[in-house]
Amino acid sequence: MDNEYDPTDGELVRRFAEGDVAAFANLVTRYQNGVFLFFCRMTGQRADAEDLAQETFVRVYESLHSLDDPARFRSWFWAIASNLCRDHHKYRQRRHHLSIERDIDLDRQLMAAGPARTAELASRIRTVLEALDDERRMVVVLREYHGLSYEEIAETVGCSVGAVRWRLYAARQQLRASLSDLIE
Repeated sequence: MDNEYDPTDGELVRRFAEGDVAAFANLVTRYQNGVFLFFCRMTGQRADAEDLAQETFVRVYESLHSLDDPARFRSWFWAIASNLCRDHHKYRQRRHHLSIERDIDLDRQLMAAGPARTAELASRIRTVLEALDDERRMVVVLREYHGLSYEEIAETVGCSVGAVRWRLYAARQQLRASLSDLIE
């Protein structure tokens, strides 16, 4: 039985503040896949996702000293990623380059649908998620794909917990209505 110690994010932040560069590398390893997938889901472009994920870690590295409570690293990290995503969307809208296709991992929905309807369901879910406004899509992705709590999402996107609950409710209603013929 392997009893290897797995430090918390807060412990890694404290160790990094004390000069342990490997602690930051551990944070990168812990969050790199999740933040990359977040940006893939939000931008639909692999190259943009790679650039935004890298920029997230650069900003985290540069401002980690400003984090008052190391135990809050997770929501602080996602706030940085979310803000970068918002900035990216604003830039793209100004340039009239809307994202073309989104490749969204829909494991739960696809498994429930069965193999015969998988392709149709994936396409329909992608279309419905694309139709959501950025605020609703962001809370869905942070909650359903990255497991953030309502409180963490509220802190991340800068709104109340009630607003998070409402955005998730509205997004789920839109998903249900659009997919009702495919999912019982």
